Amino acid sequence: MYYVASNDTAGELDQFVIYQQFIAASTLATALFFISLYLLIVTSLYEYKVHKVNLSIRCSITRSRKSNNLTRDVTADRMRYLILISIAIVFTRQCLEFIELRYAYESDVVCNTLRGIKNFMYGACLTSVYLVIWFRQRIFYRSKLLRKFFNRIVKFASASVIAFMALGDIVGVTLMLATRMYMSRQTGCVVRYSLVDKRLPGMFLLACTVCFQIILLGLFLYPLILNRKNSSKAGKSFKKTETLIRRTFLLTILSVLVDVCVAGVSALVSDLIISIFRQLMYDVSLIVSCICVICIFQDWKQRLLPFLKQKVAIQGTIRHKVRDSDTSSIGTVVTIS
Repeated sequence: MYYVASNDTAGELDQFVIYQQFIAASTLATALFFISLYLLIVTSLYEYKVHKVNLSIRCSITRSRKSNNLTRDVTADRMRYLILISIAIVFTRQCLEFIELRYAYESDVVCNTLRGIKNFMYGACLTSVYLVIWFRQRIFYRSKLLRKFFNRIVKFASASVIAFMALGDIVGVTLMLATRMYMSRQTGCVVRYSLVDKRLPGMFLLACTVCFQIILLGLFLYPLILNRKNSSKAGKSFKKTETLIRRTFLLTILSVLVDVCVAGVSALVSDLIISIFRQLMYDVSLIVSCICVICIFQDWKQRLLPFLKQKVAIQGTIRHKVRDSDTSSIGTVVTIS
């Protein structure tokens, strides 16, 4: 058993420094709370608008009795639900941060309960965000323009993303929940003891996360490289899809870099800050990831800035079927809500 001393986190800080950091942490937690609340409101509003559009389409189908030529984009619905779930988790974490700010200095029970819940939430939110990106690359490869690139190697790489996600969540989060206990100190919740090396769960989760992040980036980079090599054969029809893939690739890189930087910085400064600051740093990472995953869609302004005047109407997920012989297969990519 690995025992951890009570001064594991910022134990050498004096009372005045702890007080200053507590004020700063409270200010940051308040800012993150309002940001996550805004994201939850606009995402819920977008979901409501899409629901209204779908309801209107259903009514028109019932009146015209021509439902055989219509289909529902289930993948688009799943991505919207996952985004809503991830933002709801982030908002809930922000509410829990205030409880930790109030009680983490006086209750071991609160520390153990909060850290268990928040560790689970972190894994669930991160998985939801990257599942959206995973669905996005599947949509790109499903289009007629990229279907020829979806070979066995790409299929295996795509499936391995899910495998690494599941492995990291099941093993990494389970180790965090089952092998350690926390206690309250003047610097907040710190590890009392761990049945394994306290760095092992985080390192394992980080390793799995980095693996599927690299594979995801490769899945977006692969068609871009092939298109550059065969630019003379690609034609103008690929340009719009290429722009979407490039934007998704860049935003995924931004999300990955923020994740890695937060993990690295929090580890380096853990002895210099009170424990709640590390939790808030991970909250910042989750919020950035949520915003990035929203911005990979063409209608990101409608999702993030619904109060501005929009030039394009919100699309529903019930659409006309696209024949396999249709040359406008790029519509499968472009019209995703």
